[in-house]
Formats: sequence, C-alpha cells, structure tokens
Amino acid sequence: MQHEPGRLPAEHEVKHLGKIGIIANVAALRSIMQLASEFQIRDGEVLVLFANPDGSFTQFNDFQSIEACLEHADISITSDEKEMISRLEAMTVTERWIFWNKEFEKCIKCYACRAACPMCYCHRCTTDVNQPQWIPVASHELGNLDWHLMRAMHLAGRCVNCGECAKACPMDIPLNLLTYQLIEPILAGLGQPQE
Repeated sequence: MQHEPGRLPAEHEVKHLGKIGIIANVAALRSIMQLASEFQIRDGEVLVLFANPDGSFTQFNDFQSIEACLEHADISITSDEKEMISRLEAMTVTERWIFWNKEFEKCIKCYACRAACPMCYCHRCTTDVNQPQWIPVASHELGNLDWHLMRAMHLAGRCVNCGECAKACPMDIPLNLLTYQLIEPILAGLGQPQE
C-alpha cells in the first residue's frame, strides 16, 4: 500500500495492513492489555516482542501469554515518585489544591501529554470540541485546570502508569503523579491492595 511521503497512514489503513509487530517494555504490555479490554485491538492482531532486562526478547502471540508475563512484572513507581506521592498525601486538601494549581499554571497547552499517552486515542478529544467549547483552547488558569482534571478523570482506572505524560511535558509538570494518585481509591473500591 502506497502512502504520501511524510504522511502517516490513517488508522483504518493501518488496521488493514495485517498483523502489527511491537517491541514492548512492561508499560507497553500493560497498554496492549488495556487497549484490548477497551476493544481497540483483538487477540492475534499484534505480534509482541518483549525486551527482557537481560537484552533478550520473548515473543508473545496472544493476550494470555502477555497476562502471564505481567503477573510477575515489576510495575512499581520510582523511589522519587514514591517520595513525591508521600509528600502530596501528607499535605492538607488546601495545600494539594495550591500545589496542583501552581503546577497547572506552567502548562502551555501543547498537549504533549496527550500525544505521549497510549490511552489517549479518542478520535475527537474534548479539547478539540468547539461547539460547545468545553475547555478553553488558550493556556489560561481556569482552562488549564479544566484540561488536566478532565484528562486525569478520563484516565482514572485506565492509566498504565508508564509516566510518558510527565516525560513529554516541556514544563516538567508531574502529570503521572496526578493519575497515579487516582489508582489507590479505585483499587480500594475494587478491594485490591495497591503495589
């Protein structure tokens, strides 16, 4: 299939190219399983090569083998992230509100966080809807707060904790910590302990 130079094929074109191969780390494996649970990919549509810590690769041909691998995978956050979460949890509600508002003030609304997130795949994001205008387009105190809270709520229970949103942010906003903090109450509601 021919494509114009510099133009990525549309999603439907990609899906019709046949089986897709992915070289994955643990976060990518978790993304694949989350996308499968949301009916974005079907078992057998992807061939996954998992990069083992020793530099070798393991081939996964189905979701069951990916799930088996993830049962033993280390999905813990870094010690720096644990320390920051502890500091956030030690804050009063007012102090946390001030902290996050100060972080969101730095946002330039470049949407790098959205572009880097494997779970941000909506065909039309709420930020792109202009009738009605749910979230102001320009970087503004209220619009920034709206954007980040809406995104965090949309990812609640779906975030694979890859940290790509924070890594992509040119303003160094620790966005992954915001979504990570939502994991605990969700797991508690399901009766599961958090790692």
